[in-house]
Amino acid sequence: MLLPDSVTFVREGMKEKYILGVNGWNSRSHDASAALLRCAHGKIEIIAAAEEERFIRRKHAYDTLPLEATKFCLAEGKISPKDIDSIAFGWDMPLLYSERGLKKSFNKKELIELLLGINPKKDINLEFVNHHYSHALSAFSPSGFKSAAVLVVDGQGETESVSAWKADDSGLERLAVSDISSSPGYFYQALTRFVGFKINQPGKTMGLAPYGNKERHLKRLRELFLFDKTSIQVPSFNNLVLGKKIGDYLPLDEQDQVKRFWFEQFSRITGLNPNDSSRRYSFRSFPKDYMDLASAGQEVLEQIILHLAKNLTSVANENNICLSGGVALNSVANGKIIEENSGLNIYVQPGANDAGVSVGAALEIARREGYSINNVKMSVYLGKAYTNHEILEILKESGVSFKEDSDMPSRMAKMIGQGKVLGLFQGRFEFGPRALGNRSFIADPQKKEILDYVNKEIKGREEGRPLAPTILECSAPEFFSKKVCGPHMTLNYQLTKSKLEAVRHVDGSTRPQILKYKDNPLYYEQIKAIEKETGVNAVLNTSLNLHEPIINTPQEALNLLERTKVDAIIFNNTFIAYRK
Repeated sequence: MLLPDSVTFVREGMKEKYILGVNGWNSRSHDASAALLRCAHGKIEIIAAAEEERFIRRKHAYDTLPLEATKFCLAEGKISPKDIDSIAFGWDMPLLYSERGLKKSFNKKELIELLLGINPKKDINLEFVNHHYSHALSAFSPSGFKSAAVLVVDGQGETESVSAWKADDSGLERLAVSDISSSPGYFYQALTRFVGFKINQPGKTMGLAPYGNKERHLKRLRELFLFDKTSIQVPSFNNLVLGKKIGDYLPLDEQDQVKRFWFEQFSRITGLNPNDSSRRYSFRSFPKDYMDLASAGQEVLEQIILHLAKNLTSVANENNICLSGGVALNSVANGKIIEENSGLNIYVQPGANDAGVSVGAALEIARREGYSINNVKMSVYLGKAYTNHEILEILKESGVSFKEDSDMPSRMAKMIGQGKVLGLFQGRFEFGPRALGNRSFIADPQKKEILDYVNKEIKGREEGRPLAPTILECSAPEFFSKKVCGPHMTLNYQLTKSKLEAVRHVDGSTRPQILKYKDNPLYYEQIKAIEKETGVNAVLNTSLNLHEPIINTPQEALNLLERTKVDAIIFNNTFIAYRK
């Protein structure tokens, strides 16, 4: 497989460039997204990044190009389509099709016109970038590390499911790969579907696992994997077919092949059939047989990730590791890496799913242009914001009861102290699947009963599903026995104090957002005010949505006042709208 060209060095007098990175395709794609980079004076600035689902209101934005996300990025950058110099896809689409024996022409001019809505009169460059390379670069560049080992684990790239890299400012060197038949991502997706969830709900499986007995099926599941240096294999599955067609065009789905294999293994090991019940079980009363399988499967995934991370950092001779790919959203497995490797520094790309490759692909084009890929600053707050004037006009038109308050943090603190649940809609929305204070529901994390209340009455979720906290960095030592890092809710840690009962899972762990003042000053000050009422510099924090993509517009936020039992929603720390 051809990898990106070797690095060139920064040239003097480089003109300002705008690079658009995209993910998404009209078939067999998910997590469509767009990202805009501004390159000038030898530096790269990530101006905007957003998932298409936020705009079209369809979770994961399957099988679509990121047309609305692209429009947003251009508007946020205050540029026109004609200002774009390059477009980068986070997939090598020609390779993806050719490997499967499919003839497909890629007319770059037509693609540019479709994405930008213009007939490109100037020479706009369009490139297809290797998928795993895009994942790897999206994780390394914003990590702040001068060099690092980089691990990418997902369902699949063009031909691989795991890739291991060594990265520094000169570029990325690929050290090892595992093929699609050994995909940890597809193993976990199959597990998720088999135990009774939708295939795109692996977070539920991760949350269910601690309720089960992992020992019941662990040995037999573990024996199906062969661990070899920095890769893994499933020797018993060697009949994956690429290039076989259904009709004249579509390939036989590799994901379906691997999923069917794992369904057979799960049935053989457990004697069960896939759990097709549409009932929404409480996690506490979930059928035990499926609960035990979820627990064993989660443990196997953790062992895979630990094995890969340990061997990769050894081979690369690195104390820094960066993670990306959809499996990197398994915060429990990520936490085990830190737990088992003291002294290791870790960074997980907040958009670790396929949305993040729009950032990585754009960074690769900047690298080819001679810009340094090392330590590119990336805030997670890269989405759309609304001004107070815009919000006020929307509130007036809505007819809801609202007030303006010059000391909103104090008002919020009193309400949280009284046990109320609030929504936060402020600033730019977050990139990636985690709500980190700008599009969040928040509550007092100390009251155990608030867990089921938020799950049932606010989010419409299963009882017993874990919820996470935001904890101010200054207070983190009060709750954890070791130094913790976790600005993006991508790492699980064991809580050592019993104060935060609403966010302590049954195994004693939690997935915190450790908040630094510089990352979100407004949210930080709000939590400081809440601490005066509750006694802790922490809040329960879950995403501002209800069985849909995280809320994008003020109108959507107001709609939650009708659809949930949230007590009020705070807009830009200025306006508070109450539920009728």
